[in-house]
Amino acid sequence: MSSASGDFAGRQTPTGGTLPAGVPGRSMPPGAGASPSGPDRTGRVPAAGDAGPEGTTRWRSRALTVVVPLATARALWGQAWRVDHRWDAARGWHAATVLLCAEPAGADGCTPVGWCHFRWRQGATEAVLDRIAWDACAGLREADAWSALELLIGQPLPR
Repeated sequence: MSSASGDFAGRQTPTGGTLPAGVPGRSMPPGAGASPSGPDRTGRVPAAGDAGPEGTTRWRSRALTVVVPLATARALWGQAWRVDHRWDAARGWHAATVLLCAEPAGADGCTPVGWCHFRWRQGATEAVLDRIAWDACAGLREADAWSALELLIGQPLPR
């Protein structure tokens, strides 16, 4: 799989804690390491609201392993507001990060609730949901991300 995971890579420790500000590739407090004219020292331009109060990470996430039929996963990202698909041809891996919205599929706008990440091998019939995340700074919980995910899929998933 490609090593790039977008802005979500490594923002949280496996135990659920927040990594310290200033660690390359991690979320940083607004203005930390950034010049007014360009990106921070990690090479990215921090988005407004990227870090919460006191440098805490906006997105909380949990690693998991939920196997779903590939057709179900494809139906999900076919309806999603935004999907980031990556393909590692050398290893035969596909990965997709799906934005989860409060609004139902087909709505004119999207209020982000969270995101989820799927991976699968070329030619596979199943995909693995391996991470789900929610917007902790907005006061949302993991259950809110699951609700948005299940709304897109149209059925409950094992947790």
